[in-house]
Amino acid sequence: MKKRMTRERIAALVLTLAGVALAAALAYNPRMPGPSRMVDWMFRPAVVMIEQLSAKRSG
Repeated sequence: MKKRMTRERIAALVLTLAGVALAAALAYNPRMPGPSRMVDWMFRPAVVMIEQLSAKRSG
């Protein structure tokens, strides 16, 4: 059980440090794109493909 708690603490620490790093980067450079733009960039090809498939099925 202790090993599992250690993994959870490490995961929480990594996520917290990533959040702090992102907050610091955005504080020093507010024009930097935020995480929502990165997610949009990653999933944009899938959205385009799904829209094309949907247009073919409905039209």
